[in-house]
Amino acid sequence: MGGSRAGELIARCIAETGTNSFYSALADALDAQYRAGISNVRVKEIVLFRLARINEVALGHYDRAEAYYRLLASEVPSSQKAHFATLRADELKNGQLDSDYAPPLSTRVENRMVKEKTDGR
Repeated sequence: MGGSRAGELIARCIAETGTNSFYSALADALDAQYRAGISNVRVKEIVLFRLARINEVALGHYDRAEAYYRLLASEVPSSQKAHFATLRADELKNGQLDSDYAPPLSTRVENRMVKEKTDGR
């Protein structure tokens, strides 16, 4: 016996709202960590890159994502991700939402990000 289509739609909306709230909270926490000051360059690289990817892929805030990519490229220019960050920021500025350089976050990557956050890495 199955549920109604309306019931399924409501369940999906509730799940999506929870997911969006989670990513918004994660982005806010990472932004607070960045604004508090990070002296370790590797940690700064990770935080800025994750902020950019979460804002781009999970939240659809492309202007914020572009800003975080540019911060990464300017504050950690020797980073392995700095070149990608510049390329992706330029794509977003030009309205290119599908990247030539990076696939969207996979579920496995998202799960690892959550685990790292809860483990305190």
